[in-house]
Order: sequence, then structure tokens, then C-alpha cells
Amino acid sequence: ILNVVYGLNRMDSELHHVLLSVDVRGSYKKTSRYLKLTIFGTISYIIVCFCLDVVLFWEKDFWYSSMLALAFICPKLITTFVIIQFCFLNAMLKMRFELINLKLANVTRTIDTLNCIEGSHICLENVDKRCNSVNPTFPKVFSSWKLVDVVDGVRRRHYRLCDICSELNSAYSVQILFTSLQVFVTLLASLFYCIKGVTTNEELPDILVPYTLNVAFLSLSQIGAVAFVCSRTYCEARKTGSIIHRVVPYTNDLEVELLYFSIQLLHHNVDFTACRMFKLDESLVLSMVGIICTYLVIVVQFEFASQDNMK
Repeated sequence: ILNVVYGLNRMDSELHHVLLSVDVRGSYKKTSRYLKLTIFGTISYIIVCFCLDVVLFWEKDFWYSSMLALAFICPKLITTFVIIQFCFLNAMLKMRFELINLKLANVTRTIDTLNCIEGSHICLENVDKRCNSVNPTFPKVFSSWKLVDVVDGVRRRHYRLCDICSELNSAYSVQILFTSLQVFVTLLASLFYCIKGVTTNEELPDILVPYTLNVAFLSLSQIGAVAFVCSRTYCEARKTGSIIHRVVPYTNDLEVELLYFSIQLLHHNVDFTACRMFKLDESLVLSMVGIICTYLVIVVQFEFASQDNMK
């Protein structure tokens, strides 16, 4: 995790050489506000969950009930804050991929403007005048070596960002795997006992149904947040390839540099997995819901069969 943080710090200092107009501190302030709001909402929600657990496990002794509720709430608390840390580090990586794609899109527009200029014998001053007349926001230096240098800098930063993503995935893959298993078991057990009590006409505590819905919401929120953030970072990293393939190079050096960049994206890109067992994207939520429903049907059928045999 420290390697990821140090890598992001080095990346920010290097981005100033490629993206001189980027306000990294402003983006950090925006991310910090979202982080504080998320932590405040999570703590408030955990307090509500703790109160529900105290009511559910009330044993005529406040301290005993509180300790029992705390034992039930601690795993949720730990996994929730681990997921928050993972998601915000992932969001920071996504933001840097966005900055790189923005710079690459500006270079693409610059190259397209140069391709629209007729005649390769026009001197550099005339090229600057023609380009500035099309879009005054373009930089004033349009020599081929300058564009190649910019593309090479973007390519190197993209490679390092992919390395940081791999380190982040390695640091959290075990936690994400066990969190997914915990969510699966918790949802399956909670929904089973809730369905069992409803179908067998057993007396259930009034707090059991809200408690089950609360557990289901928290568990699906954890997996949904991980899947959504990983998918957005993955899509933003893949977006670089579509930007490159729109470029029509006008020199051999630029064409070779873009070819290197395209091959790098093919062999070294972002991929988030849980110990390489399954990918972390939106399909994970749908797969988990489908598996839980399948197991619930099987377990409920066995429960009904056992009750019939007892009768």
C-alpha cells in the first residue's frame, strides 16, 4: 500500500512536466471532500447497524448485549473501511488516467490540425499561424520531435500507472476475495433464516426483517462499490487505445512512437481480479446475486423435504 501511495506521489510530480496546466492540489481537495463525506456516512450507518444489533441480541443486560452486537458489527466495520481505502486509491488512479487521456486527446487534435494544412514545405512560422487561426489554445511549438517527445512521455506515465494498478491489486486481492466470500455467506444465511421463518410460520423478532434487509444492503453496497470503481478505472485505461487509433501520423517518427504505444497497451494494461479467480467488474454483482438465488432455492427445498420427513 505504501508503494502505491509513493508511486502516486511520484506520478504527480512527473505529470507537471507533461501537463503543466493541471491543478493536482485542486483535484486532491475534491477527492478529500468526497472521502470525508463517505467516511462520515459510513460511520453513521455503522452506528445504526450497531443499534439494530443491540436490539436484536438483547439479553436483559446492556453490556452483554453491546459486546455481542460489537462482535457482529466489527467484521462489517473492518471490511467496509478496507473497501473505502481500496476504492479511493482506485479513484485516484482513474483520475490520473483521465489526465493522460486529456493530454493525448489534445495532441490528437494538434496532429489533425497539422494534417489539414496543405503542403509540407510550409515553414514553421506559417504552420504556427495557420494552427493558431484554427484554435488559439494550441501550443506554439508543433515540430515533429516535440510531438514525439510528448507522446513518449504520456506512454511512460501510462506504463507506470498500470504498474501502480498492479501493485494495488496485489495489495488488496486477498482482502477483496475474503470480503466477497463473507458477503456471499452472510447474504445466504440471513436470507435463508428470514425465508425459513416466513414460510414455516415461526415467530420472528420484529427487528429480524429490517436487520436482514440492512445486511443485504451493506453487503451489496460493498461489492457494488468495488465492482463499479474497478470497472471505471479499467475503462478509462482502455480509452487510451481508442484515442491513439484515431491519430493519423504525418511523420515516420511519430508513427513508430504510436506503434510502440499501441503494442504496450496490448500487452500491459489494467486488470483487477481477486487473486486471479474472478474479475472485479459489474458482472460480479449479477453473478453473485444469481448464485445466491440458486443456493437459496436448493437450501429451501432441502429444508422443506426434511420437515416433510419429520412429519
